[in-house]
Amino acid sequence: TTVYASFEGSHKFTQQAQVEYLLAFHDYDNGKDNTDNRKNYGAIVRPMYFWNDVHSTWLEAGYQRVDYDQGGDNHGWKLTLSQNIAIGMGPEFRPMLRFYVTGGQVDNEHTAKVNGTQDQQLDSLNVGGMFEAWF
Repeated sequence: TTVYASFEGSHKFTQQAQVEYLLAFHDYDNGKDNTDNRKNYGAIVRPMYFWNDVHSTWLEAGYQRVDYDQGGDNHGWKLTLSQNIAIGMGPEFRPMLRFYVTGGQVDNEHTAKVNGTQDQQLDSLNVGGMFEAWF
């Protein structure tokens, strides 16, 4: 049995400044094998500033916690700063060219069977660019 619930939205402070947010809950219960039964909690906040119709800067912060019924508590965070080039003012406009830097860390007391790693602490720093288009 799986239960998922989320609350998400956005608030526009001015035409140039707005924030998007998401709170999520996921309860996973495998009736036959309960070794990976867990509850996930997540939160994301993304303040955005639109310099003009083409350029914007976003800062996204995320946190997730996973509580396993058999013991073990995993948690992680990430922070992304991006400079974006799009065809209009607002987070919904695509195509978008994005340049970003992301940092984060995950602490694992329990590793699910689907993940082959035994590392208990994973961290990363990523720098890159991406092109995103919706059709």
